[in-house]
Amino acid sequence: MLDEPTPGSYTTCPICDWTDDALATPAAREALYQARACYAATGASSRDSLGAVRAAAPGELRVSDGLVALSNSPRAEAAAAAREAIVRAFGDVPPGDRVTLTGAYRADGDGSTPRIDWDDWDTNWRDIPGEVLDFFGNATSVFVFGNLASFRYYLPAYMLRAIETGDAMRVVSALDRKTPGTTPEWSAEVEALNPAQRAAVVEFLRFVVDFLGPDDRAERALERIWLPATAAP
Repeated sequence: MLDEPTPGSYTTCPICDWTDDALATPAAREALYQARACYAATGASSRDSLGAVRAAAPGELRVSDGLVALSNSPRAEAAAAAREAIVRAFGDVPPGDRVTLTGAYRADGDGSTPRIDWDDWDTNWRDIPGEVLDFFGNATSVFVFGNLASFRYYLPAYMLRAIETGDAMRVVSALDRKTPGTTPEWSAEVEALNPAQRAAVVEFLRFVVDFLGPDDRAERALERIWLPATAAP
């Protein structure tokens, strides 16, 4: 019911308590989507706003010409696109001569046995349970103690897990390992991936930057390494 032009008036509606944002980022559009869903369910744009809203007077509600159409969650759409790109590009990557999760753990811990019932029986990265990825991701890093086959094989599993949990720290660290000014132009990890796989990494990093940020490493990896690598012949 705001009188000023929207979006971007930065005034607050007394009926739903939404502050009219400029919607300059995907995260801001997601916030609007969630606010509308919350208003439909509770009568306020957030549960914290329930005490700040009032009922609309007769004829007070109206549809603004500047109303932004959001039929689906921008975050959900971006997550689905990133998942599809990852599965399509990495779906048939074989284990090869990887260093396994358990092997990386032992290399990092002087041969100690991990406190989890896992023997690396998988032959497809999609078969690795999420709790296994979480354990080894927190206990060690296959991206540090593994090899290029490990990087290529486990990377998609950790990217999908990051989309699912919202915690992208370990996989972003693995994707941001090139020091500016070093040679060769691309790191071995970049060269280990084919063009479709590099494009899937870009899709993933865009999701992280847009919806899981702020994360300077993700933006740096995207702009400095993976976007140029995807554009390279």
